[in-house]
Amino acid sequence: MYGLVAAIVYLWMLVAFFYHFPSYILFMSLWDIFGAFSYAAVGAFLESLFILCVLLGVGALFRPVRENFISYGGLIAILWDGWILLLSSLAALIFEGRSISWQIWLGVAILPGLLSVALIWRAPRFQRLLASLADRVIVLLVLFLPASGIGLLVILARLAMSLWGRS
Repeated sequence: MYGLVAAIVYLWMLVAFFYHFPSYILFMSLWDIFGAFSYAAVGAFLESLFILCVLLGVGALFRPVRENFISYGGLIAILWDGWILLLSSLAALIFEGRSISWQIWLGVAILPGLLSVALIWRAPRFQRLLASLADRVIVLLVLFLPASGIGLLVILARLAMSLWGRS
């Protein structure tokens, strides 16, 4: 389950980082760019742990989720992260001054969730698809977790350099 959550969070982090990367090149040094990536990687790690804790809490509270934890947990993770991505995209559009109808936002946010719950409830093939997806993306943890560990070391090195540089 953590592999699916981490894959979604880290891939979104990579999309956001590389979206801003061309502007980073113009005004940041390589060490600062590496520091920005380190903060993003550690932030993605903490976010994925938080989402996993919420999923485990939901799984402990509700029996249907507990019985099909991989399916429902994967669905909750995908929907949660999808809603966060949608909210961040809508916030960016609103910040740019574009108006967005709340009915459209509500429809985009709720309809996929209801459809997915119905699919899990009625279609065992969809349950197997989510379980297979969760099994396959766990391989990406081999990249994500070391990146977060290296990012944490870079953050600690930057902190030490800033503390010793001032004294």
